[in-house]
Amino acid sequence: MVAIAVVGPKDSGKTLAVEALVRGFSSRGYRVATLKHIPEREFTIDTPGKDTWRHAEAGAEMVAAVSPNEIAIIRKVDTTTLSMDEILSLVENHADIVILEGFKGLAGKKVPKVVAVRSREEALEAAERYRPILAFVGLEPISGKLAAPYVDLPRNGGRLVDILEPVVSRMVEVERERRAITIRVDGRKVALRRFVREIVRNTISAMLSSLKGVEIKDADRILVEVRRESKSA
Repeated sequence: MVAIAVVGPKDSGKTLAVEALVRGFSSRGYRVATLKHIPEREFTIDTPGKDTWRHAEAGAEMVAAVSPNEIAIIRKVDTTTLSMDEILSLVENHADIVILEGFKGLAGKKVPKVVAVRSREEALEAAERYRPILAFVGLEPISGKLAAPYVDLPRNGGRLVDILEPVVSRMVEVERERRAITIRVDGRKVALRRFVREIVRNTISAMLSSLKGVEIKDADRILVEVRRESKSA
């Protein structure tokens, strides 16, 4: 799965950029997920007094609400301890591309970025602060040369995906190859070189295919997950 972080100051067009990316990539056949960072510590998506809220108040660490059209899962966890990789693992089985709104601290220098700016001066400052930058976006026209293409979202938002797709499509293909075998230990993905990846996948495929009623196809993805259970007091 390919991650793209949309970062920038308040009222610079971040959510509009996320909408343009989701709409554009979805229309071109990619499965898209989004992750939104909410910094307010007291924020909750639940509603005090509702049944799900009462379940959590009683001590449930995870509450799932299932309706005819959606499933909402609420986990009570200290998210400040989670790495970017652990957060991305929440949606990696459901998307080719995940769009992050915010998370500028966790995104670091590894996650490609679309940077929302309000002026040319902000774009020049952002070019020094963020790496790597795929594009700048904003709510007004900006003139002058920048370190990456600039998209005026209200007037030409569709151009954003046109700019990003050549790079992102190559990244998606690489990630699809890597996802042929994924190993996670305590939520953290283990990096595998291509040679090792092929050996592990072939070995597991051979073992599973020997079981009655099990058939592993070349296009199937194999996920190995190791979780260390905490000892009871």
